[in-house]
Amino acid sequence: AQAVDLLLIRREDIVKLTVSVEGPGFSRAFDPSVSAHFGLDFVESVTRLELDGKVKYANGPGGARVTVTFPPPILQAALVS
Repeated sequence: AQAVDLLLIRREDIVKLTVSVEGPGFSRAFDPSVSAHFGLDFVESVTRLELDGKVKYANGPGGARVTVTFPPPILQAALVS
């Protein structure tokens, strides 16, 4: 079984969720706009459209890492108003 680590950090102006999965990581040719499947498409859509955030894909020590950053909910409400 692969280990999955979750790290959630909330600061005054940003929320950052990092998901790290043990394994070989993303291939060098990985392009989320081309290689994405339903799960990654869902993460991209929710992050951009619902959270007004960004997704970053990287290889970290021991596997793949996906980091989602977005404004905290209170700040989001202020941005929409």
